[in-house]
Order: sequence, then C-alpha cells, then structure tokens
Amino acid sequence: MNKEELKSRYYDLHPLPEFPGEWTWVDRLRTWEEFVDRGQDVADLLASLFKSVGKAEYNRQFRSLCPPLHDLLMNTFGKKLPWNLPKRR
Repeated sequence: MNKEELKSRYYDLHPLPEFPGEWTWVDRLRTWEEFVDRGQDVADLLASLFKSVGKAEYNRQFRSLCPPLHDLLMNTFGKKLPWNLPKRR
C-alpha cells in the first residue's frame, strides 16, 4: 500500500475513540504525523504485550480500544498477530 492510500485509510478511521482520564496506545496515534512517527514503537509495544498476556486478554485490554486502528497499525508495521493473518481455508 502506498503512503497516500495508507493516509486515506488512517483518516477513514476518524474520529478515533476517546478515553477520558486515561492515556492509551490510541492517544499516541491521534494524528497522521504521530501514526508515522510513533507507529513502529507502538506496534512493537503492542506485539510485546500480546506475547505477555495472550490473545484473549490482549484483545480485551488493548485491541478492543480501537480494532480498525489496531489492525491498520499492525499491518503497516509488519506485526503478525491473529487478527491480521490470512484466514486458512
């Protein structure tokens, strides 16, 4: 996917959910510039958390905050998690 297509897909996800009183991984990616500048670090952190807590807990605590942004982030930065792996037939 080229940069303009990625940018368009990112903006299609807006408005992003807000979590008053909390600072989440979503807050680190509120702007396109933050997505580009911080995306790799956030994706690395989330992949590490996935390994630590397992699929069900990870989905409940982290991915569920904004699944479309999560999946775009992980696909963009090459993280292979169950939600972005090709389906087996």
